[in-house]
Amino acid sequence: DIFGTLEEADYWEEARELIAKLPKNITVESKGPVPHEGVAQTLARYHFFILPTLGENFGHVFIEALGSGCPLITSDRTPWRDLEEKQIGWDLPLDNPEPWIAALNKCVEMDDLEYTGFSQRAQRFAIDWLSDPALEETNREVLRFALRQPRLGSRIEANGR
Repeated sequence: DIFGTLEEADYWEEARELIAKLPKNITVESKGPVPHEGVAQTLARYHFFILPTLGENFGHVFIEALGSGCPLITSDRTPWRDLEEKQIGWDLPLDNPEPWIAALNKCVEMDDLEYTGFSQRAQRFAIDWLSDPALEETNREVLRFALRQPRLGSRIEANGR
C-alpha cells in the first residue's frame, strides 16, 4: 500500500507501468493521504515501513513508524542509520537493488517470533529516543538560534508575536 499525495503525474504513471508488470500475487494500492491523527493507527496495521527516499533531513514519519512498531526499510540517505545493527530495520543504498531484495526476502522469511522482536525493538527505540532529555534541549537550542536571526526576529516583531 502506498500512502501520500500523488504530486508528480509522470512519476506516478511510470510507477503504475511497473506495478502492472508485477506478478499476480503482489498487489499495490494507492491509499492517498492519511490525516495526522490517523497516522499511528494506520502504521500499526502494517508490518514494515518502506521509504526508498532520495534524501531526508530528518523524516518525522520514520519515528512515527518506529513508534508504531514498524521496522524501517529505507535508503542510506537519511539520518536513520545503522538500523540493521540495531535490529530495527535496514538503511540501504539506492544504487544497488541486491540489498533491497535481500532485506525484503528476510522480511518475508521471518517467523512470528523474529518479527515480534523486530517490532518490539523498533517501538522501544522510538520510546527511548523520544524520552531522551537531550532531544528537548536540542530542539530548544534550534528554536533559540532561529529566534536570534535578524530576518526572523524582524518578522516576528513586525507581526507583534
